[in-house]
Amino acid sequence: MWRRRWWLWLVVAVIVVLVVFNLAGREKPSSNPVMRSVQTAVAPVQDVLVHVPRAIGQWAQAVANARAAQAEVAQLQQQLAQLNLQRDQLAALQTENQQLRDALHFKQQIGSRFVTMANVVARNPDQWQQFVTIDAGQQQGVSVGMAVTDTSGAVVGRIINVTPTSAKVELLSNPARRSGIGAVIDPVQGGEPVYTTVNGINSEGLFVATFVRTQKGAQVLAGENLQQGSLVRTSGYDQQFPAHLQIGHIAQIQQPTPDSRVVSGLLIQPAADFQHLSLLVVVAAEHQS
Repeated sequence: MWRRRWWLWLVVAVIVVLVVFNLAGREKPSSNPVMRSVQTAVAPVQDVLVHVPRAIGQWAQAVANARAAQAEVAQLQQQLAQLNLQRDQLAALQTENQQLRDALHFKQQIGSRFVTMANVVARNPDQWQQFVTIDAGQQQGVSVGMAVTDTSGAVVGRIINVTPTSAKVELLSNPARRSGIGAVIDPVQGGEPVYTTVNGINSEGLFVATFVRTQKGAQVLAGENLQQGSLVRTSGYDQQFPAHLQIGHIAQIQQPTPDSRVVSGLLIQPAADFQHLSLLVVVAAEHQS
């Protein structure tokens, strides 16, 4: 076994000799030419023996610093995630508080027609635009045919089915909805109210209104009786929805020909956000309150 490890003992012997020479050279420069020659010859090796441990120590310190930096980055990322969560929770609370303030104001506006507030508790992804289920039913005074709005008073649909503790709402955004909604448009200053029928919703998410007439049944001219941005409300004449609920605002005025000023139809931007329904209000008609 000793013969197999002769090279190891040789390396140890060389290191010992180099260390002795190094110590001797540091204590007193040698006047012996042979010694000086040996010291000169082994000087590069001595430098390696001195600098390699130092380099290894610096590398180890760099590795430790990198690990500490990684741990600090992970801690900062965790703190950032917590801050983002707190920010989202704060935003949700602010939205909920605003909805409650809006609902209180709307309740004061409609008086005895206010039935209850309710949360959306179910919405089928396959029927996202058609129906929602709310957590209020017969026990809260809800009945079939009542109108449903968001907290700002924008109409979203009607109750079509009721249980003791829940109700199903058909949304105005339902493409299959066929019954028209009687609507009145706030008049241009100095003009008279304009009446129309909201018949459904198009692929762009805009309500489509037809049969645009004045209260006396006269045709409406673009720019005289109505304009883009005018508010559209329920008229109450259809016996489906109470009057004065927001439907939306005029997005486009349609005319039969480019040269005609007669209004043949309207496209209306809904006031309610049908994609994000959470807290709703059930409203009774005059005869239901």
